[in-house]
Amino acid sequence: MYYCVSCSAPCNIVRKSVSRLTQFSSIIIIIIIIIIIIIIIIIIIIIIIIIIIIIIIIIIIIIIIIIIIIIIIIIIIIIIIIIIIIIIIIIVIIIIIIIIIIIIIIIIIIIIILIIIIIIIITIIIEAFTSVYPFTGTNARRTKNALNCASLFLSLKMHP
Repeated sequence: MYYCVSCSAPCNIVRKSVSRLTQFSSIIIIIIIIIIIIIIIIIIIIIIIIIIIIIIIIIIIIIIIIIIIIIIIIIIIIIIIIIIIIIIIIIVIIIIIIIIIIIIIIIIIIIIILIIIIIIIITIIIEAFTSVYPFTGTNARRTKNALNCASLFLSLKMHP
């Protein structure tokens, strides 16, 4: 029971006002609770959005790093292939130069041998025609041998 402050008798007016005050305070508490819940929901949504943004940024950074690594690996592979091709070209050029040098040396040796053979044949022919045939002994044998060589050479020249 609520009692009046002035007459100390039971009073309905006071009860109604207290009851209204209680209702008003419970409405305020409910509103405060709703506001707190809304604030908590907003904070949770903001935290979730921040986490999602951070995850997206991390994924983008990881993708960029992977792309950079792949590009670096491709560049390294291209450089290695170019180096290998250059080395192969250099080796082929060196081998070709060595083969050309060997061929030139062989040609020079053949030319020298041919020149020596021609000089020997010319010497034999000159000796055959310039030596005195009637001599006896060593000169006669040399002249005879020279004439034989010269005739052999001439007969080889005549027959293909």
